[in-house]
Amino acid sequence: MARGGLGYEGIGFQAATFKAGAGIKALVEAANRDAVVGIPVVVTSAGDTVDLGNEGDVPFGFIDVYENDGHVGVQFRGFREDVPVVATGVTPGRVCLLDGSGALKDTASGIGVKQSMSKTVTTGATEAGDATVTITAAGKAELADGKDITVTLAVGTATATATAIETALKADEDVKAFFDVTRSTATVILTAKVPADNDDTMEIEFTAGDTGAVMGDTTDVAGVADRKIGLPIFINTDATAKTATVLLG
Repeated sequence: MARGGLGYEGIGFQAATFKAGAGIKALVEAANRDAVVGIPVVVTSAGDTVDLGNEGDVPFGFIDVYENDGHVGVQFRGFREDVPVVATGVTPGRVCLLDGSGALKDTASGIGVKQSMSKTVTTGATEAGDATVTITAAGKAELADGKDITVTLAVGTATATATAIETALKADEDVKAFFDVTRSTATVILTAKVPADNDDTMEIEFTAGDTGAVMGDTTDVAGVADRKIGLPIFINTDATAKTATVLLG
């Protein structure tokens, strides 16, 4: 599937032999051994076997040949053209993932994890007044040393207090530029907009002032940056043919 006179097929090709898993064998039995050529596969827990995998898995490689003795040659390095992709197409530069039915899809943010932190209001404000929420995140200069956001609280339930905190954080330009601010009942949740390596300094701190409100400990979900180097990447795509060129590691 050359583009603009360029061809990639065979460059950097490396392959190895594995046993075919049950899913692969079922496809061969239903059609023929050529039916599985080019299908993306993963290595199973057996270690010496490859199979179809599940939606969202990162492919190990592509079947290059199916042998009648139940073994397969699997390409695990280099370029491969005319790989089947989902009907909606894919975007060059993104990480390849399995779609669960023998084709590939992509994901907008690679396979990274957006770091998040949440804090639950356990006691709503018992006196009206101002409280302070301090947000710290090294990834944004304005938040790196901790930024204080004033929250005006009315007497109310834990959920009402959490709602007031959510509203104040969403109104702060620096916070909303770096985080998506959401709430689940009395829990306020801040999720980084972009996957990045985990920031150990990231924190929500709450100072109640004279309001009597109480927030519990912070619960964190660690961040993981997108890991595109060494993973299968889409190089280009043909939306009409529903195929793509892929670079394997």
